[in-house]
Amino acid sequence: MKHYLAPTLAACIALGFAVEASGETGTLNHIRSSYDTCQKTGGDMSEFFESAKVNVDGDTVTFATKTKEHGVIEMVWDVDGIVRRGEDHHHLADGTVLPFLPAHEATFWKDGSIVREEVTFLPDNTFVLETNTLTIAEDGALDYKLELDETLLLSATCS
Repeated sequence: MKHYLAPTLAACIALGFAVEASGETGTLNHIRSSYDTCQKTGGDMSEFFESAKVNVDGDTVTFATKTKEHGVIEMVWDVDGIVRRGEDHHHLADGTVLPFLPAHEATFWKDGSIVREEVTFLPDNTFVLETNTLTIAEDGALDYKLELDETLLLSATCS
């Protein structure tokens, strides 16, 4: 589902609750720095990662995954609820990749999980919302979820 709104209004609506949620603090209890085995548990994406590494340094979390097709993909998230301007790429249904699109992103704690949301503004004046959720279960397993708008692209569990 594509959304039609002015870019500034879209970012305020889609990421507005990040400022509210930023007051919540969380911990990644039972976190390990390395997860050697990851299994896809759902979603539309065919590719998923084989292993993951997590490094926590204050409010900064580095989440690195290793895939067969793309090697290591590293994401750095500042878990402070501040909305930042950035850029992203977007894949169209026909396989076309639109690079260097303007985006707004925020990372915050929500219900004991780290949530990163990014609104990417498309050339046709629409936007898409990407949500990454990272949770560490009590048994130490890492649960990861990636959604685009309301579609689950990937869920995976790592141990």
